[in-house]
Formats: sequence, C-alpha cells, structure tokens
Amino acid sequence: MNTPVDNLAGRQVERTGDTGYMTALAFCRREARTGGYLKTARTLETLAADKCRQLGIRPGREPNALWGWINIYPLEVLQECRTAMDRE
Repeated sequence: MNTPVDNLAGRQVERTGDTGYMTALAFCRREARTGGYLKTARTLETLAADKCRQLGIRPGREPNALWGWINIYPLEVLQECRTAMDRE
C-alpha cells in the first residue's frame, strides 16, 4: 500500500529534468560515474556558462537556501560539455 509520502516521492523522481534545465552539480550527481563530482561540477559549470554565452542562451536561475540564487543550464548544453570533458 502506497502512502501519500511514497506517492510524492514517485512524482519527484518523475519530475527529474522536466524543465529541461538543471544545475551542473545536480547533473553530475545524476550522471555520477565515480565519486568526486564536485570538481567535475565546477568545471562543467564553467564550460556550460561559456557554451551558453557562445550560443546566446541565457541560463536560468533557481533559488537555493545556501547560495541564494544558482544558475541552471539546458540539459543538452550540460550533456555536450560533459561529453567534451570525457574526450579530453
């Protein structure tokens, strides 16, 4: 028997990436191939910001309890930058 909390948790999982934007850290956590994704996330964020600037895409912003506001990037940009990082 599912409780309301179980149902909520299921909906949250289904919502992953539904906006098409994600933080670099969340993307690295989701795609984690190994531990130590904080350094990778920092590099990925820099690459994603540069790529968005080149393409004229404005990153989104999301409220964050710790940092105030954080940037979110299109999943396609994050994936492309991550692929480029893997090639190096």
